[in-house]
Amino acid sequence: MNDEHAAGPPSDRRRLHDDLTARIETLRRRKDSAEAEIAALWADCALDAVDAGSTRAAVAEARVRADETRGQLEQALAARRRLDDGTFGSCVSCGAPIDRERMLAVPHTELCVSCRRDHESRRAPARAAPPGR
Repeated sequence: MNDEHAAGPPSDRRRLHDDLTARIETLRRRKDSAEAEIAALWADCALDAVDAGSTRAAVAEARVRADETRGQLEQALAARRRLDDGTFGSCVSCGAPIDRERMLAVPHTELCVSCRRDHESRRAPARAAPPGR
């Protein structure tokens, strides 16, 4: 697959690279902020049970934010690696080209629409059969 087909025209590749780089920097700052918040909460924790309980809850929320941001950062870094190595624009599952509009709208996407649907249907909880069936 040639580079033009994999990631679109040079103007798309440059725009995607710039967008991904900006997103990576934003996510790194957000992750660092959440991790600093966790450290500050623990450092500021008083020893009584009420404060400790509220601190644990605040730390848990900050950890969720940090974990979500870390996952988004990993996706953006992986997308930029695929862009740099020429595999961007090809589904990592089946190898089919990913629609240009999808790549531009969701640059961290790694699956074509068909594989994304298959992936989501496997993750969806099974629905219970209606009563009487």
